[in-house]
Formats: sequence, structure tokens, C-alpha cells
Amino acid sequence: MGNGLKVLLMQKIESKITALESYINGSSIDFSIPTKFSLNWFVTLSEGRYEKFSKSSRAIKGGTALNKRILGLLNECEARRKKGDPKVQSNDKELQVVIKKLKVELENTKKERDAQAEENTELRRQLIDAKRKNQIFQAQIRDQNTNRKIISLERK
Repeated sequence: MGNGLKVLLMQKIESKITALESYINGSSIDFSIPTKFSLNWFVTLSEGRYEKFSKSSRAIKGGTALNKRILGLLNECEARRKKGDPKVQSNDKELQVVIKKLKVELENTKKERDAQAEENTELRRQLIDAKRKNQIFQAQIRDQNTNRKIISLERK
């Protein structure tokens, strides 16, 4: 591996190590928390400023000091992830309460909409019936007028 590539690889590794240390210290992070902190996740992390690299590179091969450092940080991160951040946990509980309230509100809204739909259907039926009655009434008036004309013509 050329010297320039080795420096570039070390920069990629160091930026990820710094991010892990920030997570452990409770600082803000700029990567998604994985379901498990592992070496595979570490080398494939490619969000934002982080770039993935080969797990087979000599720098992080098993037994090296850097490998031990990375695995130690990953274990600490995993322990912190399992323990959970109290701020995140309280925020999660608040979000769960909000979600439950929204679900109840959604169900109520659905019931109201269903009731309105049934009412609209009934009103539509009534409107159709009223139109038919009106048409029948108008036809009856036309028939009466026609009958009157016929009777008046017969008298002449």
C-alpha cells in the first residue's frame, strides 16, 4: 500500500474513532446508531463525512494495537447503546405517549368520518327520492294541464 493511501486510510479510521469516542462521552453524533456496534459496521459506515474501507487492510487486522483499540471502543459503544441514553429514553417515552394519543385521535376521526359518510349516503338517498317525487308531481301537473286543455277543446 502506498504511503498516501495508508495516510488516507488512517484518516478514515481516525475520524470514525473520534465519532465513537464522542458517542461514548455523550456528545452529539453525526451517524445513525446501529442495531449492533461491530467491526463490520465500523468498516462499512459511510454516512456523511465517513467513508467505508476494506476490513482486510493490515492496519486493522486482528491482534494489532489499532484493532484492539477499535474493538474496545465498539464494545463500549455497544454497552452504552444497550444501557440507553436517559435523555433519549425519556424522549422515547414522551414520543410513545404522543403516538398513543395520535392513534386514539385517528380512530376517533375515522369513526366520525364513517358516521358522516353514512349520513351523506342517507341524505343522498333522500335527495334522490325528493327529486323523483318532484318529477312525479311535475308530471301530474302536466297531465292535469293537458286534461284541462282537452276538456276545454271538447266543450268548444
